[in-house]
Amino acid sequence: MKHRRHARLDEHSDQPSPKSGPNRPHAVRRRSRVAAAAVLVAAVVLAALNLGASPASADPLPLSPVPTADLSCDNGTSNLTIHWPAGEYGSWLLNGGYLGDVSGPGGVFAAPTDEVHVVPSGWSPIGSTFRLNRDPGSNISYNESHVTVSGTACPFQTNVTLSMDCASRTLSIAVPAGSVSYYGVFDDSTGAPIDERVYPGFDWNSFTPIPMPEGPATLTAAIPPGVTVVRAELTINGAQFTRSLTLNCSGGCVYPLAVWSSAQRAPLNHWPVTSVTAGNATFTAAQAQVELARYSTPNYLLRMEQQLIVAKLNQARGASSPTLTALIAEGDAFLQAHPVGSTLTVPIRNSSESIRNRLLAFNGGGNELPSCGCGPL
Repeated sequence: MKHRRHARLDEHSDQPSPKSGPNRPHAVRRRSRVAAAAVLVAAVVLAALNLGASPASADPLPLSPVPTADLSCDNGTSNLTIHWPAGEYGSWLLNGGYLGDVSGPGGVFAAPTDEVHVVPSGWSPIGSTFRLNRDPGSNISYNESHVTVSGTACPFQTNVTLSMDCASRTLSIAVPAGSVSYYGVFDDSTGAPIDERVYPGFDWNSFTPIPMPEGPATLTAAIPPGVTVVRAELTINGAQFTRSLTLNCSGGCVYPLAVWSSAQRAPLNHWPVTSVTAGNATFTAAQAQVELARYSTPNYLLRMEQQLIVAKLNQARGASSPTLTALIAEGDAFLQAHPVGSTLTVPIRNSSESIRNRLLAFNGGGNELPSCGCGPL
């Protein structure tokens, strides 16, 4: 009995019993396979967790020094230079935002080495990823670092021009070169936005991306009636451009004071504005209509102010002409210096009547633009 107990113990030991010989029991072989699998799984888990360590096949080299980089403008060419210290390096990437990325495979450098890349004017990086070592056996890079780029590329310059097609009320913005990431068109008199675009964009109707316009390109915007001066603001290759254009366009028709002062023929819900200024005075639409209906024969400044308000209402409704624009500017400047209620001298009275008569003729349809008639708006 004692001998059989030892024999059973031998069957559970890691060493074969003298009686078992080379034919190990099935339980022992099964435990060995399980143990080997556990060791393999542990090795894989440790390798996955130990991301900063060198792969087993890597050369036993220390961590390579971090490279440096700078931008320079050399005779009109923008150069990005990577300064590699001696060491081994994996892949690298400098994110260039809208103007494209710059990347490379790295390498093994026995001595400090400069690597030069030509980049677009105005290019600047927004981030970087550099691998400071690589496994020569599997070519896997590891030990990631960030590199700060010093210096600047050549400034971007291009001759952006504006032109206006008065018949279609279309503004064209010519961009000879560069990548456009933003453009906005504004009414330069009021600052109100007319059209704004940011690129790259996305067309939600067709579910397709909209790439950045690349010069030479022509951007367009529809200009509403009544706008006389436009301003275009663009970002091209990271540089800011601003251009303004006075629109020498004539079009539309005009209504006289008799229409605008009538609540029946010009109800306020048909007015093109909710407020209007004349000189330094600002009126709501309701206040302006009351101002237009005031008896004005003995008050020269009031007579001129009324025609100025009518001219601005006609312009806001779509009447456009260089003459109208000039008359409105002249009337505003005069009333700013001589508000309604000011003491009149003979020269001031004569000047106000001159401006009033010219505005009256324009608002009556007798100067460049036709009359819209005297019917309701």
